[in-house]
Amino acid sequence: MSIVHDRTRTAVRRHVAPGEAVPLHPEAGAFAGHDDFGIDALAAYRPTGKGQAERQVLIV
Repeated sequence: MSIVHDRTRTAVRRHVAPGEAVPLHPEAGAFAGHDDFGIDALAAYRPTGKGQAERQVLIV
């Protein structure tokens, strides 16, 4: 199981170019390893990457 996370400083150590592996923050990686899930960092400038979970207002 994995979760999709924004590229915030709490999950990503530094930003990299598209196509490169994203280095996770050590504490985020340890938490994911402890609870047995993976973290997929959302690509930069991808507002639709997480689906409708963050959409608060319907688009008309």
